[in-house]
Amino acid sequence: VQLGGKLGRHPRLGRELPGIFSADEVLAIVADCLAFYKENSRNGRRFAELLDATAFDRFAARFAKDGSTPGS
Repeated sequence: VQLGGKLGRHPRLGRELPGIFSADEVLAIVADCLAFYKENSRNGRRFAELLDATAFDRFAARFAKDGSTPGS
């Protein structure tokens, strides 16, 4: 699962959540991403602009497999 990528004038690659996820886990990740976007989006900002390193680390910690966390 990769989060936060975008195309256009200022493209940015998405960052990968470590691990392999089941279909149910992917749906939970998508639901959390949508909730995060609804809560934090202002003036049409895109998801990739909202997903800074701290927010990504929160997603990674929430869905970590086998105790892995970002940077480990």
